Amino acid sequence: MNAIQANNFPYLEYLTLSATENISFNILCQFKLLRSCGLGSIQIDDQDICSSSSIRSLILQKCDPSQLLHLLHHLPQLILFKVNFIWTETSVQQFDFTVDFVHQNLRSLYVSMFNDDFSGEAIDTDRCAVVTTLFASLSLDQRIRCHLQLFGMSNFNFEQLQRALRRLNSCRLSCFLIYHLRWHSLPDIDHIRQLSLFNKIRPSPCNANNLHTYRLTWTNVH
Repeated sequence: MNAIQANNFPYLEYLTLSATENISFNILCQFKLLRSCGLGSIQIDDQDICSSSSIRSLILQKCDPSQLLHLLHHLPQLILFKVNFIWTETSVQQFDFTVDFVHQNLRSLYVSMFNDDFSGEAIDTDRCAVVTTLFASLSLDQRIRCHLQLFGMSNFNFEQLQRALRRLNSCRLSCFLIYHLRWHSLPDIDHIRQLSLFNKIRPSPCNANNLHTYRLTWTNVH
């Protein structure tokens, strides 16, 4: 990591460090030509004031929701953002619901939530709300594609998600839901299908590992 400095790579445009975690956000901001990066995770402090006007695409394999809004605030030109939230039995991540986030330039938002708690207990619905809150904070008039992937999130509130997305004037949504019967309870799919935005969600055949998957192909929210 000591070699990843702007003076060593002055023309760096693309950076992928999938096996490296907690790279400093301040380091990324030193690369003035950096357009796209994929990282295991990122380290950012609420006191950081660095910003990057060059980064257009960011992929994070793991992200603490409490850092999300502060991170995106300092990436004003971001067009594509892919992020994975992982909940474990000891997770204490919290999301700051008091901060409004409007990102005019964002065009593609890919969010995954992975329940890594195999105790069999459902994730608290307040924790699941991080996704709905993120979607609800998007700018009303921007054209955006949103993809949501949920693994083992049995208590996810699809009604709240529909309300959040309906307020956007131009949005397309796709979903992929995954549940392992050994650790996760199945949601009420029939109830989910009663929501107009999710009435076309379809199951996939169960495989040998007791996986249940459901998919919603790209659809307009209006």
